[in-house]
Amino acid sequence: MKKIPFFALCFLIFYNASAQSWRTVQQALPVLEEQTFYLNSQTRIGGKPRNAIKVVLPENAGQWSYAFTTSKREGGGDNLKLLKQVTDFIGKGLLSSNIVGLTTNLAYQVVKPSGAGVVDVYVTNEKGQEQFFATSWNVYSYAKPEVILDGSRENIKDGTIVINDLSRRTVYLCFNNPSATEGVYVTVEAIAIVTAEQYVDEWTPESKDRFHNTCAEALRYQPQVAKDVCDCQKNKITTRYHPSAYEAMGEQEKATLLDNFLEECFLLTGHSALSPKNRAKALMEEIRGLELVNDHPALTRRYQELLQIGKTDADVYYGLSRHLLCIRDLDNAKAYITQGLGKHPKEVGLWLNLAHHYLFVGNYNEAESIYLRYRGERIAKKLRWEDVVQADFERFRQLGIDPNESTRIQEVLQSSSKR
Repeated sequence: MKKIPFFALCFLIFYNASAQSWRTVQQALPVLEEQTFYLNSQTRIGGKPRNAIKVVLPENAGQWSYAFTTSKREGGGDNLKLLKQVTDFIGKGLLSSNIVGLTTNLAYQVVKPSGAGVVDVYVTNEKGQEQFFATSWNVYSYAKPEVILDGSRENIKDGTIVINDLSRRTVYLCFNNPSATEGVYVTVEAIAIVTAEQYVDEWTPESKDRFHNTCAEALRYQPQVAKDVCDCQKNKITTRYHPSAYEAMGEQEKATLLDNFLEECFLLTGHSALSPKNRAKALMEEIRGLELVNDHPALTRRYQELLQIGKTDADVYYGLSRHLLCIRDLDNAKAYITQGLGKHPKEVGLWLNLAHHYLFVGNYNEAESIYLRYRGERIAKKLRWEDVVQADFERFRQLGIDPNESTRIQEVLQSSSKR
């Protein structure tokens, strides 16, 4: 399996919050399909001048509306298309504006055929609907329901009525033709505006900032270029990929993508010499020169920078901890040895440095255990363990460091080799 670059790995660890965005949106739902019916006049025989339609509102409705128009001839008032019009408003974002939304201004936005007759419309409850049709001696007992709710209108030709009263989820639209001589066709449609959580396949400002901040954290060793490079990388990711496409990638694919974008951005922003790959190459050249002159303090700084830019190979941990031992920075040496063994538990060179550390701090038993455990092994696939131990002790003595019991360790290793 291809190794995930360190920079990208850090990014994947830090960037653990979902990039997906959810927002509260308004939706139009049909509660009364468009329909047309005929209302006879009050005096003409045959047919009825009244009609009622039951409307059941959804639980999550925040508002509901009905639109109607009238005509003197059948088919003259079709095509209200209330649902389609309001859905289009939502798609254009108008329901979140000051022009259209959960206000009566919605009534002025819906286009509908002009009416040709007049009707009374009463919004009422079940009891009111029963009263509306109650008769005595073929005469209606009530001119109108006793309970008249918000949204009722009288003597009106057409309209789009917006109702905010949702205290009742089941209501009735009761239509009455007040004309004594002329019948009328009525076309009506009703919708409810509901709120819902909707997934939006867009990067949120927070997720964009997280891309930048995570990149900047990984490039904290060179803050002078972090802003340019991280802005560039953030823009490449968020303009080329939707969140769903990015989240669908495997970890290795994400890591490669991030690493490639990083290199591109170092080049595009004019900082190519400071990119992790180029900087690592330059550091390795410096290290080779510093090794020749045994500049241990400078070597520790170069190895630390290699770790910062993502070079976490066992050789880097080995070299850094070895030079920290040479300048007797024992606490940091132990920290990097432990960190390195966590990533490379079988690395013999790191175990050797740990043995040296134990010897330096006077923990002879632990040191001897490691020195004897790996005798006969090879370090860097070519150097004998015993030879490296002897060379290290000689180097320590040249630096004025003579660990207690080092001679005894050498004698134990030599006697073990003779057996």
